[in-house]
Amino acid sequence: MWSDMVPRQWLLKAYFLTGSLGFVTSAVGVESAKNDFAFQREIDRLFAITEVDSFGPSTRAQHTTLFKSNARARALGEQYLSRISAAINTARRPRLGLKHRPFPEAVRQVLMTIPESGCATFVGVCNITNIYRSSDGSCNNLANPTWGMSDTPRRRYLTPQYNDGIRSPRTRGFLGDPLPSARLVSTIVHTPDDKIPKLKFISHMLMQWGAFLVFDTTSTPLRSGAEDRPLTCCSEDVPVLLKGILDPSLRDGCFPISIPRGDRFFSRRCMNFPRSIQIDNTKCTGVPAEQVNQQTAYIDASQVYGPTAEETAQLRTMVNGLVQAATTDNQAGQEPVNGLTSLISLRIVFRREHNRIARSLKKINPHWTDETLFQETRKIIIAISQKITYNNYLPIVLNKYALDKYRLTSPKSGYYDVYNSSTDAGIVNAFSTAAFRFGHSMVRSLFSRLRPDFSLKAQDRLFQMLTSTAPVSSRTGVAVNEYLRGKLVDGSSQVDRFMPRDLTDKLFILNGSSLDLAAVNIQRGRDHGLPGYTAYRELCGLPGVFSFRPAVGGLIDHDPHTAGLLQSVYKHPNDIDLFTGGLSEKPIPGSLVGPVFTCLLGSQFSALKRGDRFWYELSDAVTRFTPGE
Repeated sequence: MWSDMVPRQWLLKAYFLTGSLGFVTSAVGVESAKNDFAFQREIDRLFAITEVDSFGPSTRAQHTTLFKSNARARALGEQYLSRISAAINTARRPRLGLKHRPFPEAVRQVLMTIPESGCATFVGVCNITNIYRSSDGSCNNLANPTWGMSDTPRRRYLTPQYNDGIRSPRTRGFLGDPLPSARLVSTIVHTPDDKIPKLKFISHMLMQWGAFLVFDTTSTPLRSGAEDRPLTCCSEDVPVLLKGILDPSLRDGCFPISIPRGDRFFSRRCMNFPRSIQIDNTKCTGVPAEQVNQQTAYIDASQVYGPTAEETAQLRTMVNGLVQAATTDNQAGQEPVNGLTSLISLRIVFRREHNRIARSLKKINPHWTDETLFQETRKIIIAISQKITYNNYLPIVLNKYALDKYRLTSPKSGYYDVYNSSTDAGIVNAFSTAAFRFGHSMVRSLFSRLRPDFSLKAQDRLFQMLTSTAPVSSRTGVAVNEYLRGKLVDGSSQVDRFMPRDLTDKLFILNGSSLDLAAVNIQRGRDHGLPGYTAYRELCGLPGVFSFRPAVGGLIDHDPHTAGLLQSVYKHPNDIDLFTGGLSEKPIPGSLVGPVFTCLLGSQFSALKRGDRFWYELSDAVTRFTPGE
């Protein structure tokens, strides 16, 4: 009996839903349903009351929690969806005296206008005498207060290639054929390589610093359902009795990854994938849609202190400039970030260092208030982060030529006035969605935990660390030190097309379900409408690619075997996804990455330095460190 297959309460709800949504597939087309905000809210509500969208432990809950949206991002996303619905309704109404336009073009024209409520701007007045940067990045640029601010649109080097020119994912290639499954690309190109790491003189800490820096500069919030529940995007996750009633394909927030038959690991045919929240672009129009960055763009330790004044306040003790340097994030004023045990370790270390510096400053300046002690200590922590990034991290990732070309170096001593008020430090979509994910190929499958004498205590599997923070949850915090010692000793994997199975088969594995990080990265690029790899070669002034041959006029920066793999999965060179094409390039001599990622990384890090009015090396009378400091 079907009644034995599902919880009893679902049976009653199913009968109700049959009357509520039984008309959906016949009366409402899929595209119309996805563009109807009221309908989408009703769909979300029904997935919630049946508990198909559940807060319970699951792979999709882990994924959504990691990229959890804040209230501001959700409000901006709902505002944009409402605008889409309104634009469609307006375009449908006949208007006397106006020339008839095709429906899609009419919608575009409506969305191209700035909303009557105006463009989202900074509310307040910038204080030009403020010696400390704001928590949310506002007023860093006095002429453009929202540049680099949290909860603002990403920037673009190239116009997105959305299917509809507005906001739907890039799913078709240069010749009009469907792009290959992101999972298929992953299994063919980003194959596992669990051998001993080849980078003998580069520790795993390089990868970890890059990940730490990612969470300082970028956070892409995901779409969620009613009550901020994780979206269910695969019909395989819908109970049998409800399959004919609840249809995930009607959900606008879903863009699931198809899994080919005969997959090496998965027996199911669908991988859950919620889309990123979309908002108006930097020009305040709805065409094309843009994704929101919840972090500040600047290297300002916002992953330590939080990207809003409210989060920063929650972290502080309000006594002698100290912060809550608790063992777990849940004890330290921020949402718990499950699955990032090693990253949490580094965050805790920086909070400990904050308190150490604050106590030292208190001894030197006993008259300083809690506010002054906190802000001065935060200023030092930010300077440390900037210095490590540009003096220690980037010189390993990029060679000297690239460092000089993008002016990423600094004099050995003294001030360095690099600030340019016309430079927008905002995070570029191609950087955050593809180029700065190169570190995923550097991750090891085993993380060592070392004792104080650096002898091996244990080795933890990556896929297990990605589903639990238990090792760093104890009050003693011993595991924090053990992991950090391990990352200083363990060698890192090379930057190449290979990725470990702990990431490509077992990401957030729970109850027999999991994700593939390489496929997720590829799908995220398509979700964001990123043009293909060859378009960015042209942007960077590199030779064009017109064939799959690893020679002039072709994939000249790929080895023959990799070029053959790309040809086996893509129908045209222009179809190659930016993440896959860039990651699989041969590294430039003296660098860890190839020419396209060098271009994108160099350009973004140059902007982050030159567009920061509070950069630690500046001699500005208001914001500078003293020569003694």
